[in-house]
Amino acid sequence: MNISVDYDLVIVGGGVVGAALACRLADTTLRVAMIDAHAFNDQTQPHDDDRTLALSYSTRLLLEKLGVWSALSASAEPIHTVHVSEKGRFGTCQLGRQDVGTPALGYVVEAWRLDRVMLERLKTQENVDLLSATRVTAISQTNNDVDLAVSTTDDRLSAIRCRLLVAADGSHSSIRKMTGVHAKHTDYKQTAIITVAQTERPHKNKAYERFTPQGPLAILPLHDGRCSIVMTVDAADKAIVSSTDTEFIKTLHAQFGYRQGRFLSIGKRTAFPLYLVQSETQFTGRTVFIGNARRSLHPVGGQGFNLALRDVDTLATCLLKDAPHLLGDSTQLTQFTQMRQTDQNRTTDLTDGLARLFREGAEWLGPVRAFGLISLDFSPWARRIFSQQMMGMHHFSRDKNGTKRLP
Repeated sequence: MNISVDYDLVIVGGGVVGAALACRLADTTLRVAMIDAHAFNDQTQPHDDDRTLALSYSTRLLLEKLGVWSALSASAEPIHTVHVSEKGRFGTCQLGRQDVGTPALGYVVEAWRLDRVMLERLKTQENVDLLSATRVTAISQTNNDVDLAVSTTDDRLSAIRCRLLVAADGSHSSIRKMTGVHAKHTDYKQTAIITVAQTERPHKNKAYERFTPQGPLAILPLHDGRCSIVMTVDAADKAIVSSTDTEFIKTLHAQFGYRQGRFLSIGKRTAFPLYLVQSETQFTGRTVFIGNARRSLHPVGGQGFNLALRDVDTLATCLLKDAPHLLGDSTQLTQFTQMRQTDQNRTTDLTDGLARLFREGAEWLGPVRAFGLISLDFSPWARRIFSQQMMGMHHFSRDKNGTKRLP
């Protein structure tokens, strides 16, 4: 059976980035489809790990723009201060919300909660179709359209035509491969271990970024009083990944100390290798790449999703400004690429630089790093500039009265 349907825009990938774009385009004249290989339901949407997202303050403002923050805010724990240190060095720095004059530097939320809130919003949108348990098997592009061959478990659909295809299907993007676009993979030779922990002392909305010879260790506050843990270790160190809970807690104390008292218990641990993945282009023909399909960053500083959401906001702004006559046009996608290039490069260089700077290396770099942290701690101006960069506040412009506004 040859069943076909037309859309203005098709998003492949129903994770938080693809869903964010769908939410941004909800209640518009565009007919949108979001495709995912998994089913959109309560059993499969929540992740089976303790993956959390560190949301910058600018991301909170963008989630308000998407219409999902009010449903998320109760479970999004604010970060009031961030303590930065390096193991074995005296230099430390503390960044605070008072440095930038915002209610919080950022927020921490479980990824499955954001997934669910976005999905619930999308289920009520007349211009958005959710095509779950659907796989794209082939792509053909022309000057005016993109034709997709798709496969569903119930054979209800076999072909889709759209004017713009958005690939948000992760760092191993099948859409990227089908369109012949290559990606550069840089192996950090590190593994990230994610879990949650109950600590002896309350977190008091304080986050920690602790640099160790193996890689950064992030301790982030959660709304239920626990802390999210993201530990980076050498990929060759298999013992930490496979260690018992008691052994892992001992390693945590060795790397972090007792700033939160004792780690009383930890949850399920999930480990994954770390790469910097960069698509060779932002778009090809009428296919544009966002999220990890475009660029997958080192987790230091928690910048990946925040950068992707700024991409989503700018892409949607470009699409809606020129809709419907220029939707998917190369001029439009070139403008989007140019508008996002500086932020993408700056954020990529920052996270990549931090990941490399604090790795074990030349001994003379240790005092230099310590001096840098001390200098940052003693300079309100430097703390403000650095915090604003990490918070993504450069995404906002100012009106004639100097008030920040969304682009």
